[in-house]
Amino acid sequence: KYSKEMATKSTIVPLGVLPYNEMKNNEMVEIMSHTNQYVPSKTAKTQVDISSTGELVTVTKVHMDRLLFGGDQLTVARARGAKKSRKNSTSADKRYDGLIPCVEDWHTKLVLLEVIWKYFILKGLLLSMVHYTSFETCLIEIMYLRNQRKILMPAMIFSVH
Repeated sequence: KYSKEMATKSTIVPLGVLPYNEMKNNEMVEIMSHTNQYVPSKTAKTQVDISSTGELVTVTKVHMDRLLFGGDQLTVARARGAKKSRKNSTSADKRYDGLIPCVEDWHTKLVLLEVIWKYFILKGLLLSMVHYTSFETCLIEIMYLRNQRKILMPAMIFSVH
């Protein structure tokens, strides 16, 4: 379905490492200012008649796309604080309207996957193998599969009751 779009070459922009501390509000503003330059935007200028004399004034409107500004919960809290400190700015880019702070707590997701693996999948695998074979054969087969990299398994094996 998307083969035509995937055939085009992507533009890769390395964002680099910034020497700022996310814990400080003024440095978080610097981080967001740097990141905000990568938000795509479109500028439209129009002429508006503001009086009965026919005087025309040029009005510039900026439309900014939105990008997710991810991090842990502390980073997101600091980013929201930085956005609040700039909410009275006159332009959308100075208010960081294109950046949406969102929690990307991948550590929690990783722990959830480990719990699912250890307590549901691994125990179910052990119980089903013990049901059909002896316990010693079960351990030998699992260690063989682990050494052959056919299953992803922690080094610790739970005892089967």
